[in-house]
Amino acid sequence: MRILAIGFRVDDSRAEKGEQWAQATGAFVLESFLYADCAPGVYDFDIFIVNPVQLGDTGSSPPTPEIGGQITERVQSGAVLICFAAQDRMGWLPIRFDPHGGGGTRVDVTPGHPFSHVLATFRDDTRYRTTFSAGRWQVLETNTIGAPVAGWATLGRGHVVILPWFKQPHKVIAALLDRVLPKLAPHLFREDMPAEEPPDWLHEFPVPGAPALAEEMAKLDERIRQLQDLRDQRSTECQQLEELQGLLWWTGVPLQRAAQRALNLLGVKAEPKGLVDLVVDLEDGSLFIEIEGPEGPVRIGKGRQLLDYIASHDQPETVRGAILANPYRRKHPSDRPPTGSQTGLFTTDLQRMAQTHDWRLLTTKDLFEYVVRYLQGDTGAADDARNWLGL
Repeated sequence: MRILAIGFRVDDSRAEKGEQWAQATGAFVLESFLYADCAPGVYDFDIFIVNPVQLGDTGSSPPTPEIGGQITERVQSGAVLICFAAQDRMGWLPIRFDPHGGGGTRVDVTPGHPFSHVLATFRDDTRYRTTFSAGRWQVLETNTIGAPVAGWATLGRGHVVILPWFKQPHKVIAALLDRVLPKLAPHLFREDMPAEEPPDWLHEFPVPGAPALAEEMAKLDERIRQLQDLRDQRSTECQQLEELQGLLWWTGVPLQRAAQRALNLLGVKAEPKGLVDLVVDLEDGSLFIEIEGPEGPVRIGKGRQLLDYIASHDQPETVRGAILANPYRRKHPSDRPPTGSQTGLFTTDLQRMAQTHDWRLLTTKDLFEYVVRYLQGDTGAADDARNWLGL
C-alpha cells in the first residue's frame, strides 16, 4: 500500500515526537510533499491525505485540475482520499464542497458510522476551520448549531473523507489507518499479496472463469455507480428537506439559508443582496427581510438595522420591510414565549417601530408550518404564505 501526503512534512523528527504515521496494519510506502505540483504519479497511490491550509501557508497552489482529475479516477477505482477542510471551495475535490467559514472547538459526533469512535476519541482535540453544506456528504460531525464540520462520501469503489483540523492530526490519521480504513477499504490492506507488480506477460495465461467474473463485476460496478448516483441525489434531496427543521432552532447564516430555501420552495424568490439578509423583488419595489434567531425575544436593534438598510436604498419609499425571526429558539415551539415571560416574541418598542413603518413581524415557526402544508400537498399553502408576507 502506498500513501501520498500533500501539504505535510513527515520525517523522522516528527516520528520521534510521537507524531508518527506507523501503525499496526503492516508496512507501507509513505511519500510526503509540501507542494502539490511536486507529487509523483498519482495513479500509483492507494491513500491520499491532503492539508490545503499548509499548501496556502507555504504559497503553493492546491492540486491542479489535472492532478485532481487523476485523484478522482483513482478514488473511483478504490482509493481513499482524506482532506482536512479549508475555507475555500477546493474545486479539485471529487465531491462538491461548499464551505461557510467559522471555526471552533466544540463538536458533536454523529453516531452510527465507521468513523464515530475515532472522532469521539479525538473530539477534545478538534480545531475545525470551517463548516460546510451537507450536500452529498454523509455528516460525521457537527458544531454547536448543527452545521457539518466532517463528512464522508463514496465514489465508485472508493471513499472521500473531509475532516476538521486537530491539535495532533498525525495521531488521528494513524488511528484511521489502524481502526477504520482496513474495514472500510479492505482491498487496500491485503498483506497476503505480493508487493511487486505482475509481469507484462501474465495476461497470456488466463485462469478459466476469471475473465467472465471480471466482465460480470464490470457490469455490477456500472449498476452500483448508477445506484450510487441515485442514492446521492436522494441523499441531497433528503438533506435539503431535513435542513428546513433549522427554521425551528437555528440562528445566524444557517437560519438565513433555511429561510431562503423555504421561501423559494413556496414560490417566493428571495436572495441575499448586499448587507440585507434576504430581498424579494416586487413589481413596485422590494421587500427587505432581516433574519434573527435569538435565545430570547427579538429586540429593537434588529428594527434599527432594517431601518438603516431601507434608508440607504436609492428609493426608500419603494422598499417594504419585514423581520423574520426565530425568538426563544432554544425553547420548544409550543412554549414561545416561555410560560411566565414578561416579554412576548418581539419587544414592545420593536412592535411600535414595526407599526409605524408598516413592517411585518414574522416567525420562522410559522414559515415552517407553511412549508409543511405545501409539502403535504396543500395547494393553498403558497398563496397563504404570500399573504402572510404581505405580497
